[in-house]
Amino acid sequence: MTYHTPILEVKHLYSSYSVPYFCFFKKRINALAEVNFNLYQGETLAITGDAGSGKSTLLKLLNGQDKPNKGEILIHGKPYFDYDRIDRVHFIRMFYSNPETSINPHNRINMILSSPLKLNTDLSDKQIQETIIKTLEFVGLAPQIRHYYPSSLTNYQRLRLSLAQALILNPKILIVDSSIERLDPQLKAHFINLLLDVQEHKETSIIICLNDLGLIGHIADKILILNHGIVEEEGKVSDVLSNPKSEFTKRLLLSYHHEYRASINDEVNTANSKVVER
Repeated sequence: MTYHTPILEVKHLYSSYSVPYFCFFKKRINALAEVNFNLYQGETLAITGDAGSGKSTLLKLLNGQDKPNKGEILIHGKPYFDYDRIDRVHFIRMFYSNPETSINPHNRINMILSSPLKLNTDLSDKQIQETIIKTLEFVGLAPQIRHYYPSSLTNYQRLRLSLAQALILNPKILIVDSSIERLDPQLKAHFINLLLDVQEHKETSIIICLNDLGLIGHIADKILILNHGIVEEEGKVSDVLSNPKSEFTKRLLLSYHHEYRASINDEVNTANSKVVER
């Protein structure tokens, strides 16, 4: 299905912060400057760049954790912060790929998944349980595990539970933080397949932080390359990676294919081959 209007529009986004400079003085640091992009329903946008490029700042702004100093974030053409909080959490949800930090080990799974529903919906207790069961089944987990603690699950199951936690409110956009880079190659491939399943069946849009250009080329529709808060390039992955225009992007590609990274890339490519074709 072709969508003619974007679900998300980011226009002229600026974000800065203050740091101690000299005695009682402070210096303003631009974390992001003039960031623009659109995202349509069912698309995957990969955000990449070196450390300190502004990726984490951008994710915090998109997730509503911070507000920009200047610019607009529009959902369906309306400013993001003009929506009520309950509406916002239904639009965008953060998917943390490290369950060790995103899931409270002291709560049973039923409480972990029911809390967002109780806080952000008017569902009855029966409807909440039905939603939990349906979501667990969708991510490939047995409904009876809702009575367990997360510690009783395997790494793969906890990853699926983390996805269920992100999907429980049926968001339009999933944001995936950069902790995916720290997963081992096999678990990363499993994780990516989970995301692509969600996108295929729910037409969910995905914004994901990645530095692996091979994986970006395999799963993403669009790419946004940041360098010290500035957008170096933005557009279709195939266009940007095959015909880079900025010197920074050219250096990223050269670095990725450098002979000293050959062995690392071979390992990553082996994992990437386990990811389903788009």
